[in-house]
Amino acid sequence: MDRDIAETFGGLVRDIINNKKLWSSYATSPEIHLEKLPGRWNCLSSFQKLLVIKVFRPEILLLACIDYVRKEVGQYYIETVSYTHLRAHETGRNLVCRLLLEKKKKKKKK
Repeated sequence: MDRDIAETFGGLVRDIINNKKLWSSYATSPEIHLEKLPGRWNCLSSFQKLLVIKVFRPEILLLACIDYVRKEVGQYYIETVSYTHLRAHETGRNLVCRLLLEKKKKKKKK
């Protein structure tokens, strides 16, 4: 795995040093998670881009992860749900917490 990381991100630090203005513009973007990576780094996968964002702007990582889920598995998985039941009970030595989630039903137009 270390070899894969070295192959994928090899030269990134050098590129950042050699292209400070380009990378500075990217790193300070208010919507970094929507920006294309500078130069040849735009070919990284969506997940690899998350790693780059984590390095530059960890405070944006949650937004970037939401965008990642939307792109990779669909809008359905980032929509809000209502929590209809929250129950906790003990089973032996373990505390089990169970959430029953239910999508809000859309009202039918008549």
